[in-house]
Amino acid sequence: MFKVARSASDCGYWIDGSNKEEALEDFYEVEAELGRGATSVVYQCRQKGTEKPFAVKVLDKTVSLYCA
Repeated sequence: MFKVARSASDCGYWIDGSNKEEALEDFYEVEAELGRGATSVVYQCRQKGTEKPFAVKVLDKTVSLYCA
């Protein structure tokens, strides 16, 4: 299951103000990966409560692409 980072990454540069207290999973059930690119991943999900289908694009918030 996909997890949303709740803290800054140990590598690269984290964008100030982009870290939120709530996780994606607090509002949506993440179901499947639909696609992947150089800086993002798109997931199929359903809104909790309404069960409406959505897609969410998760952007890589780090500048560095090389993390050990």
